[in-house]
Amino acid sequence: MSQKIIKAVGMMVVDYTLDGLDRNLTLLEDLGCESAEISPSACKVICGGALNIARLRQILPILAQRDLLYTVHSPLILNFMDEIHLELHKQVCRASIEWCARIGAKILVIHPGWITAREMLTSLDRLMELERSTILELAREAADSGVKLALENMPAVLGMLSGEKTNYGIDPLRVAEQVAAIDHPNVCATLDFSHAYISANFRNVALLETLKPYASYVNHLHVHDSVGRPPSLQDADTGEALAFGMGDLHLPLGWGTLEWERILPHLPIRPGTVMTVEIAKPYVTPDEIATSLQRARQFAEILNQVPHPYNDGESALLSPV
Repeated sequence: MSQKIIKAVGMMVVDYTLDGLDRNLTLLEDLGCESAEISPSACKVICGGALNIARLRQILPILAQRDLLYTVHSPLILNFMDEIHLELHKQVCRASIEWCARIGAKILVIHPGWITAREMLTSLDRLMELERSTILELAREAADSGVKLALENMPAVLGMLSGEKTNYGIDPLRVAEQVAAIDHPNVCATLDFSHAYISANFRNVALLETLKPYASYVNHLHVHDSVGRPPSLQDADTGEALAFGMGDLHLPLGWGTLEWERILPHLPIRPGTVMTVEIAKPYVTPDEIATSLQRARQFAEILNQVPHPYNDGESALLSPV
């Protein structure tokens, strides 16, 4: 029996004071959210690579009283290509997996490793293998809690122009290859549409052609808008970046130029996927949340109509969350 493609539509949390978290989740529930994405680092529930029990006792009751499906985004600087701090990265990821287990989350979003341009030229194959072996090790541990590690495609960033940092994940096809090479049922991909949009323009490739083959690995979605313009101006603050339309702006849906209706009908993503709206805090108001959620639900309906070959139990690798 086939399963619904998008099983929940929700939003990331942007306010992590105790009162703010409570208000934020109440608002999301009132607006009909089915899920919420929670950052353990923003929650301050990880301290020194282990769960912060005192903070857990404050946070868990706030989450437990909600009728929401939770997903989790790992700390943004988590990097399995960082050889110097690798063991610490593993500890933080293990704590994030444990956090998932505590709140019943089945998706933990992780990022491909950021490295320098020199490392990209001289050490990429070795670092890709290091990342694969590390993710596989952690995925085997995460399987005990039913948690999937969801590797996310990345946006082009300003540091790429100077060679200060770069990431193979700006090409969704490379992310797909990494997930396929790891080949574990508790590893999948996260598709961030605006990241892909910005990076496709940076690489001068067609967005849809990079996303079609990526879709079959995707079991989590991040949706937010942008102008798709890679950043190339120094020292732009949030308002200035918005004015110039540069970078990963995390705008409300409808503010940018992403052609959702043209792209979505061609993406057969995996069943049981959660769609998370990721709007940056400066733009978060009840009206903008409501409007973006309405658009996201329309996107979900489009994706639910896409023909797909994945059925429950078809294979371990392609099993839904």
